[in-house]
Amino acid sequence: MFDEDQYRRLANDIESARNHGRIILMFMHEAIYSGKSETVTDLFDGKVYELRMVLPQEGTFSRKAYDLIVSSSDVIKGIFFGHEHSDFDIDIQAGFYKNGEYVNCNIPAHCLTSNALGNEEHIVKITVD
Repeated sequence: MFDEDQYRRLANDIESARNHGRIILMFMHEAIYSGKSETVTDLFDGKVYELRMVLPQEGTFSRKAYDLIVSSSDVIKGIFFGHEHSDFDIDIQAGFYKNGEYVNCNIPAHCLTSNALGNEEHIVKITVD
C-alpha cells in the first residue's frame, strides 16, 4: 500500500500539520486496518457484509505508515477510500500522545463509491469547520 517515498511524504505532511495547527483528510484507494473485524451495512443499498482488512506486515513501509496514521489522530481527522465499491462508515482505532499521556481518539473512515453507477449518483460533500 505504501512505498518508502509515500511513507516519508506522509510523515513530513503529518509533522507539518502539527507544526502549523492544520488537519489532514486522507484519500486512499484501499481502507487501512481498523483494528477490529468489521460487519458493515452499505448506506446506499442496505447490503450487509464482512469487511476483510489485513494489518500490514511488520517491517514494511505500509506497516510504518499504518503505525504513523493510527498514532496521529490529533491531525488526521478523516480517511476516505473506495476500493470496496460500496458506501459505509467505520472507525479506525487510533490515538495520540498529549503531555505524555495517550489519548484514544478514533479516526472516522468513509468508504465511498464516489461515481455514478447505473441511474444513481454516489457523491459526497465534505464540509470542514
